[in-house]
Amino acid sequence: IGNCQGGWAAALVGAEKPDLVGPMVFNGSPLSYWGGVKGTHPIRYRGGLTGGMWINSWLCDIGHGQFDGAHLVANFEDLNPTNTLWTKYYHVYANIDSEAERYLNFEKWWGGFFLMTEKEIQTIIEGLFVGNQLERGEFELEKGRPVDLKNNSNPVVVFASFGDNITPPQQAFNWIERVYGSVDEIRRRGQVIVVHLHPTIGHLGIFVSGKIALREHKQIIASFETLGFLPPGLYEMIIEEDSQTPGGYQVRFVEKAPREFPAAQDRSEDLPFQTAQKVSAINDFLYRPLVSPWVKLAVSKTSAEILRELHPLRMQRYLCSDLNPWLMPFKFWAEAIRENGWRQPIGADNPFRRLEATLSEAVADAIDGWRDWRDHSSERLFQWVYENPWLKQLYALENLDDRELALQREELLRQDAHQLRQVMGHGGLPEAVTRMLLAVMLADRDLPRSGYERAGRLFQTDERLKHIHPRQFKAIVRVQARLLQTDTDLAIESLPRLLPSNADRRQALQLLAAGIDFSGQALNAQEQAMLERIQTVLAI
Repeated sequence: IGNCQGGWAAALVGAEKPDLVGPMVFNGSPLSYWGGVKGTHPIRYRGGLTGGMWINSWLCDIGHGQFDGAHLVANFEDLNPTNTLWTKYYHVYANIDSEAERYLNFEKWWGGFFLMTEKEIQTIIEGLFVGNQLERGEFELEKGRPVDLKNNSNPVVVFASFGDNITPPQQAFNWIERVYGSVDEIRRRGQVIVVHLHPTIGHLGIFVSGKIALREHKQIIASFETLGFLPPGLYEMIIEEDSQTPGGYQVRFVEKAPREFPAAQDRSEDLPFQTAQKVSAINDFLYRPLVSPWVKLAVSKTSAEILRELHPLRMQRYLCSDLNPWLMPFKFWAEAIRENGWRQPIGADNPFRRLEATLSEAVADAIDGWRDWRDHSSERLFQWVYENPWLKQLYALENLDDRELALQREELLRQDAHQLRQVMGHGGLPEAVTRMLLAVMLADRDLPRSGYERAGRLFQTDERLKHIHPRQFKAIVRVQARLLQTDTDLAIESLPRLLPSNADRRQALQLLAAGIDFSGQALNAQEQAMLERIQTVLAI
């Protein structure tokens, strides 16, 4: 499970050592760093507006070869200045009896800044945030050997939110289409990718919200075993309250193509970022020999440590701590007030309390207005610079419409389909029953988790099927699902070849009926039509 930047780290492990991991979850994790919506996600423009990688090289130089993680946190906090400068402090002030401990615990966690080496931050910024190399198949852990995300054969869950302005859904989702090209390629590779999109939760809420932990994270983890038995493909995971069970939830997996997701984004929007990447490379190339040596001459370990201690995010913490002797009286006053019960809360209907809240909202609205103006101006400046046709003429941009790769994928799909059609008639009773159950349950592309799991118990309880090992059963599910995905008509019409005798067909239909009963799901019109078609094909 990878949260935020841990997601791309987990993706690297899954791609390089797929045999060492199982189902993977990317929570609010960016893998498509150029993604986002115009007018909504300004953080993606900042690298281009500062000239790219060179500024990180400079920060490492003044840090004596180390990059201060406080810069990254400051960048995140600057996205929401209202919360950073006002709202979070007023919230504690207005709810001082209940919020103090939560506030201090969060700030302690949020203020745990780490130092990174120059090589680490250079690889992350140049290879991922500015270069977007992981999605494009150009990111290298070892020279000459790029990481291919398609090598990961384990089920993947992508959890993102439309309320996340740090890792917007486009950055968490776009890599799927960019890497695989189509849902057919995902299926051909036997991959299972599940996407869950939350409508409102913010970036940190994805990781630390109690409600999200009890609902989304709990249901994702509860689905791990099911993911291994899903037919290859791309699914949206839908979590709904269970009307029959108080506090319970129903989970469905709905088959979709990449463009059916609201987070899908056209690749043409990548062009200005590609220009920014070229400018970044040139700026850093010029900075290193012309400026960096002079900066390093002026820096020592001591000066780097002093600069780190003078960082505003550190200063605001130790200036408001026991290290500041001027605050000693407040410590004694606070203890005395708590011990003697001098604190007297007032009601929410108090006119001064209401006036205070109104003034706080006015301050927040004013800061929000400034933030919106700043973000809009930054976006317009980025577009003016990097969408300028004169600047584009200076750089040989890559062709994002890779038709040669698309043709190669189409040829591989044709070869795969041809091979699968050759084995449509291979198998016996277990393969036939699996194919029939999948055909019925996937007729409407909507797969309830509980029903799918219960139907699978047929293979654990029936005397004719329970000898099949779970690993073998998983392989049967994958193969039979691929046959149905390749040519549903031929897969159904080939069933009599798997069940040559009337006795076999009666057994198969009995097991199909038992599997449907196990699922506990009433068949809809599409599923009923598929069931009747199977019964017709296997007419005895």
